[in-house]
Formats: sequence, C-alpha cells, structure tokens
Amino acid sequence: MGRVIKHEGGEGLKMETGTARRLKAFARGETTWAEVEGMTFEEAKAIAQVGCDLAAAGRLEEARILFEGLVEGNPKDSAAHAALGTVYQKLGRVEDALTEYTHALVGDPRNPVALTGRGELHL
Repeated sequence: MGRVIKHEGGEGLKMETGTARRLKAFARGETTWAEVEGMTFEEAKAIAQVGCDLAAAGRLEEARILFEGLVEGNPKDSAAHAALGTVYQKLGRVEDALTEYTHALVGDPRNPVALTGRGELHL
C-alpha cells in the first residue's frame, strides 16, 4: 500500500510505505543512505574492489571518487574509511588521510589498514 505525499504544487507523489519508513529513519540518523537505497554488502564490496583495483593501477583520483561515495553512503563502513585514507595518503593529502584512518578506527579499533597507515604517517 502506497502513501501520497503532497508538495507545494498540490499534486500527490506516491511513495512506497517502506521507502517512507527508510527515509524517516535516515532523517533521524538511525540508518545510512546506502541502507535507504538498498545497497547490499556484496554490492558495496564489489564497488570497493573496483576502487582497490583502480588504486593499484595508479588511477588514484578515480579510486578517491569511489571511496568517497562509499563513505558518504555508509559513514559506518570502517573499511571504506581506511581505503579512502590510503588513497588520500598516496595523493599526499596527509591530514585527510589521518582523518579517514581515525574514522575507520572509531568503527573498528583493530582495522589493520588504518593502524598501519596512521602509524606510517606519524613516523
């Protein structure tokens, strides 16, 4: 069963009840945008793999864009923060890398990529 939402023009916009529920949960900070969009763990993992492949091929700006998107979509993903930190580190963006490694460690205090990267930057 759908729900009709009115906007300024007075015309109704039909929205699925589940979608409305997910949007409200997002607005309350209870869910991530990736969850609103229905992104699965497998899909996020596949995108991250492409980002890793791009970085390994030296295509750092493209990898940066992918990882920034993953972090934006799911700020709770410590692996994505750590990967973005690594890309920033390779781009010479030291402060940004440290910030991302710190975010990664908040979510996973044992994240080896974040621990190693942060340690390298502090040396």
